[in-house]
Amino acid sequence: MYQFLSIFILFLFCSFIGWVVEVINCLIHEKKFVNRGFLVGPYLPIWGIGALLISFIGTPYSHDIISLFLVIVFLSSGLEYITSYLLEKIFHARWWDYSTNFLNIDGRVCLMNSIYFGIIGVLYLKYIEPILITYIQYIPLDIFYVLASPLFVFFIVDIIVSFKLTFHLRKTFTSLRKDYTSEISLKIKKKLSTQSKSFKRILQAFPHVQLIGNGKKRRFFFKK
Repeated sequence: MYQFLSIFILFLFCSFIGWVVEVINCLIHEKKFVNRGFLVGPYLPIWGIGALLISFIGTPYSHDIISLFLVIVFLSSGLEYITSYLLEKIFHARWWDYSTNFLNIDGRVCLMNSIYFGIIGVLYLKYIEPILITYIQYIPLDIFYVLASPLFVFFIVDIIVSFKLTFHLRKTFTSLRKDYTSEISLKIKKKLSTQSKSFKRILQAFPHVQLIGNGKKRRFFFKK
């Protein structure tokens, strides 16, 4: 249990750092605070999963910076592509789109992001993770369980509630029968803005929501 919760804390910390990075990026480009992602809490699980993959798979390559960088680029690109594909299949929505970026694959991954994640991954594995592990080991066992267990429970509840919300959101979208135009995009936003705070949370996180396609091919793009 201790080992499991220790891994979870690393996952949660990296998910939080990912959220901070994307919030800052949004502050720079949108000039306003946006709570990124569709989970309620301040974390982006894809960053946490990426960090764990880097730790488990990248460690054998840590003696060679170039090899480590290339491995992390491959891992992060694969994770981002698969996550985008699965989210689209499950929710009929694309949560990010790099179609206009240089050297992208299906708009799901792009060269610049892969390089960006490669650099961050190297820094994390070489310098940040060892410090985190050291600090976790310093926490008294009783206090560690008191802190980690509720965080884990809250995270699971957050996932359940957020997935239920997003499925509901998909039903709301698919009730709109028109093809995508700038007008339908405005109607989607208007419809969402009249819903609960949770729906407004999705709209604020992905303010450039777009509807494209017809029938079963209809997709909703939540552009960053």
